Amino acid sequence: MRYRSARVGANVHDRMAIRSAALAFGFAALACTSRESEPQRAHPGNVVVIVLDDVSPGLIGAYDREYAKRGRPSLGPAATPEIDALLAARGMLFTQAWANPKCTPTRAQILTGMHGLHSGIGQVVMASADERTSGLAPVHELLPGLLARSDAHYATAAVGKWHLSGVDELARNPLAPLGEPPGRWFERYAGSLFNLGEDREAAEDDGGYWRWEKTYATALALGESPCGEQALPCVTTRDGRTPQGYPTVDTTDDAIALASTLPEPWFLYVAYNAIHEPLHHVTLDLPGTQACDHSDPSDAALARCMLAALDGQLGRLLRALDESDTTVILVGDNGMAQRAFRPPYLRHHGKGTMFSGGVEVPLLVRSPRMPAQLRGTASDATALAVDLFATVAELCGVEVPEHDSLSFASELTGATPSGARSELYSERFQPNFVPLADGSIPAPFVGRFHDQALAAGGFKLIRETARAEDGSLLRHEQLFRLPVGADDDWIERANLLAPGSAELESQARSALEALRARLDAAYPCLVR
Repeated sequence: MRYRSARVGANVHDRMAIRSAALAFGFAALACTSRESEPQRAHPGNVVVIVLDDVSPGLIGAYDREYAKRGRPSLGPAATPEIDALLAARGMLFTQAWANPKCTPTRAQILTGMHGLHSGIGQVVMASADERTSGLAPVHELLPGLLARSDAHYATAAVGKWHLSGVDELARNPLAPLGEPPGRWFERYAGSLFNLGEDREAAEDDGGYWRWEKTYATALALGESPCGEQALPCVTTRDGRTPQGYPTVDTTDDAIALASTLPEPWFLYVAYNAIHEPLHHVTLDLPGTQACDHSDPSDAALARCMLAALDGQLGRLLRALDESDTTVILVGDNGMAQRAFRPPYLRHHGKGTMFSGGVEVPLLVRSPRMPAQLRGTASDATALAVDLFATVAELCGVEVPEHDSLSFASELTGATPSGARSELYSERFQPNFVPLADGSIPAPFVGRFHDQALAAGGFKLIRETARAEDGSLLRHEQLFRLPVGADDDWIERANLLAPGSAELESQARSALEALRARLDAAYPCLVR
């Protein structure tokens, strides 16, 4: 069987609504975390998935050095000594990894193992009640639930940015990250439900990272009450002007606490807000953080300053984990914010687009399953964010039904690959929808636009489809050669289908036909 399985509204913040929800859900959610009394037994290994926000691969030093060997222009990396030393040097760096060009769809891919056209998530879930968008439907099976109900019986928790539930869903169920019933998705959760700064109407210097709302769906440790006199779930206000209240530190603290207290085996999902806007200099005294140039007010400098701070916190987390029995997977949710790019890269090719600057993401893995000869290597295997679902499941010894996710675990262990991915795919569409029980698209659904990118056979096809106001179908395509050397088109300037371009030579023409056919057959357009 195939799996198809904001501001929080005023009624969520209302104390009476919170207390009512707690009576219905909260204590049941905490009950499902009571495993400390279970007998100890051998386990297949803990897994941490770390999601970075708006981080292009070239911002990381290890990627910049690997790209330089191939003749790719430098993006101008941040100072990332911890990622370089504790992940890239001790694990594997993937050079051909894609995600969706926006964060909510990628996070849905990781947790469902499905492309957006199957999960229904193709656009960002908005925090504004005036821009209502639906998030993940409760019917979906998520990776943590699959692991929790397996024979290994994983404990599961999530911290940091959620951004997978809409305003209406949170109003109905403030425990949305836990699923329905609570614990069907994650068993514990604490963090920000949306992007920082989107859930406040305060002045810019009083919102965002400096003053933000942290939601506790559960306590992170039994016997601990983070809500004071309030009942769970609760919303607390954090002061980001202090080191402990700064979101990147807060998420790291929570992750370290859970890694040391969750009953083994456990699965931990750590989703950082950084380096998502609002871009800013990190002037706090954070241990392990590389100094950055505070005299440069450019967006490019701010983004790199934020990543340097994030790198220091990642170092704290990575050092706190038991490397002998914990697999760490670090992945980006989409490319960098467009205004943070530096020449020769083009700003309008960044986040939100189907160009490489929008869909290429870092993917690094450190695992005790990895033989010594593979540590510190770079892999050119194609991988998608959606593949983390099957990969984690395989590493945990859990079988999954047929779905969009393909495991790349064999690449990590040196085993003979089975069903390796031969193409890269990404998409973006509006609006989101809730699939029917059989996984099909509901009949009333009408797509406004559907942007898609498919790369295989040395070429990449970008297709943008939309419905005009007069009802006519608008379609625009671009074709690029995939770069491999110093003189190639790394910036994606040379659209082979641009007006005035020379007639396609036979190889390009054959590739175009094959990519079009594959796109139509495997990834049908949602604009009809």
